[in-house]
Amino acid sequence: MTLWLSSSRARVLPLRKSWMTPLSRFSASTSRVTCATSWRNPREKSALVVCRSKQKRRGSRPEAASPSFIFQIILWKERGKMETYDKILAMWKSHKLETAADIDRVLDNFKTSFAFQSGRLSDPQITYHDTVSIFERDSVNEYTGVVRSLLEQRNQRLCYEYARAKLVERAPLDIPLVLEVHKLLTNGTYSQSHYIDNGERPGKFKKHDYGVGLHEVGVPASRVEQEVGDLLAEVKGYRGPWTLKAAAYFHASFEHLHPFADGNGRVGRTLVNYYLIQHDHPPLVFFEHHRDDYYAALDAYDVEENLEPLEDFFRQMIEETWKIQLWRVEKENQGHKPLAAFAREAPC
Repeated sequence: MTLWLSSSRARVLPLRKSWMTPLSRFSASTSRVTCATSWRNPREKSALVVCRSKQKRRGSRPEAASPSFIFQIILWKERGKMETYDKILAMWKSHKLETAADIDRVLDNFKTSFAFQSGRLSDPQITYHDTVSIFERDSVNEYTGVVRSLLEQRNQRLCYEYARAKLVERAPLDIPLVLEVHKLLTNGTYSQSHYIDNGERPGKFKKHDYGVGLHEVGVPASRVEQEVGDLLAEVKGYRGPWTLKAAAYFHASFEHLHPFADGNGRVGRTLVNYYLIQHDHPPLVFFEHHRDDYYAALDAYDVEENLEPLEDFFRQMIEETWKIQLWRVEKENQGHKPLAAFAREAPC
């Protein structure tokens, strides 16, 4: 049975294709080298990077970055040749995320921005002011909107606290974690048709087949648990250096499976950030004003299994998410301009 959905990508369509290109094929055929960083200008690759790129194309396992490679990165940074994305990676890797306090310190502004922007993709009633109030005080004042919008944002806060604890524990990204994230994010928000008519529940895989998207998206309910388990095992087993590509593959595949009756987008966006942080990579905010680009990138994977648009989208969102913090760090390293420097300038 194929049912109607009310999401922004929803259509009544056939179920997904039974084939799917594995992550290893995407990583083996990549044209962008991201061993310890990611390069947009091929001319900036060192001989060592080119060598490792050839090794990867031949299918051999890349080695860890050598001291000379790290030193080359430092030289590029000093010469101002690093891309913004690479600088953000270097900044992120300087953080130590060992305790809940460490995570709160680094993700202080991120957690509310992510919750607000991710929620806005599916619910325009959500406001930034209410999101901040919920995260800081677990309450809102003089609210006149839809109760579901408040529940969704409070669920985001509870899910952040759960994910933070799991990151400290170094808990693996497995099915129990996926189900708990879904339960936390959708608790109290299921529609009557889902909850009563179809017997769907937060924290449980879907019981019915829901066609969604402009293309063949949505695995049959009878195969959901097996497909999700296979995807998690595949991503967990990946040991290559292309973290962002692996994250894009995981997110596109998860959304393609559509394993839940509702909340797939919110869950998928949360899980991909969990994966990134676990792999010492900065997470990203899915900004509402890039909604069309986001869905177009997902459609590119659904139609042609083209992962590049989503990987590029992730890169751009990471830059937009962390550019202000990067600017502050660079300003601190440069120091303030002294009075003597101003005094040498010509008067206005």
